[in-house]
This record gives sequence, structure tokens and C-alpha cells, in this order.
Amino acid sequence: MNAKNAARLFIQLGNQQADTNSGDGMTNLRLNKLLYFAQGQSLAKRNRPLFDDQIVAWDFGPVVPSVYYSYKGFEKNFIKDVPPDRELFEDDDITLLLDVYNTAKSLSTSRLVDLSHKAGAPWDIVYNQNGEKGGVIQQESIRDYFSMHPFCSRTFSDAIETLKKKAYTPERDENDVPIIPRGLAYDWN
Repeated sequence: MNAKNAARLFIQLGNQQADTNSGDGMTNLRLNKLLYFAQGQSLAKRNRPLFDDQIVAWDFGPVVPSVYYSYKGFEKNFIKDVPPDRELFEDDDITLLLDVYNTAKSLSTSRLVDLSHKAGAPWDIVYNQNGEKGGVIQQESIRDYFSMHPFCSRTFSDAIETLKKKAYTPERDENDVPIIPRGLAYDWN
């Protein structure tokens, strides 16, 4: 898969959140941070990349240049784009992207930048320690870092596995969607 399709899902989610007045739409800066965290989560949890595009170390953190340049014209405004092509996702891609989005949705963009700039993080190693401003952040470095510092501490699939182990049958709402008690999914939104 390419990063642009994953970006389109994040854009769609951000715009839906903005439409309901429960958050901001998606900017290019925020989008690139989410893609970095999604790639890290995929490499650490699934031992494979979510997308093949390179991530580079720029001034404001990790950036996927192909995505950045696609949406550069929006500047600091919310991005509008077509919905993602769902057929390009593998079975667990959407779950991973939703986990990352749900973890990040209550965090400000500046907080996401701060998280991507932590000392010892892949961006910091390339940009500050090696002095390679614009250098490629290697997938191995991202995988190793996120294996030790996961972005999503508890995911939807983790919550479902907990329910299965406890042989718990959740109540369902009027749309037949399971209602998971907060105690079982304490930090998953």
C-alpha cells in the first residue's frame, strides 16, 4: 500500500470529527505525524511496514514527502480529499489506523510533534544526533523504537482479545454494536 491511501483515511476521520464539532480537521503537519506513528505501530506490532513510502527527518519532525507534497497547497488549512480506496487495505490495516487515530485524536498537533521529537527517537537520531536534516529515517530504527515505546498502549484488538479470554458476551446497542465496559477497555477510546 502507499502512504497516500492511509493518509486519505486519516483525512476522512479528521473531517468527520470536525463536522461533528468534536475536534479539528486534518492538517498536513498532523497528518504526517499520524502516518509516522502508524508506520511505527505497524513495524513494531506486525513486523511489517504499513506503507512503502520513505519517512524523512525535517524541521517539524518525521515527514512522508510523497504525502506532504500532495497536500502542500492546503498550507495550514484542513485538507480535503477523496475517501480512501478500502480495497487497497489488508485485513488489519484499518484496525491499526483506527487505533492510531483514536490514540491521537485528543492530542494537539503540537503534542504529536513533541512526541515525535523525543530524545533518542528515530527523528532525533537522524536530525539532531547524525545531523542529517532531510535524511531518511530507517524502518529498522522506527521498528526498534516503537517496540520499546508503543504509541498505542491498548488497542481495539487487545480489548477484544481480553473479552474473548474472559468469555464475556457484551451487551449490544440498538444497532447491534457491542458495548464494552470501561473496566475492560480502560484506556481505549
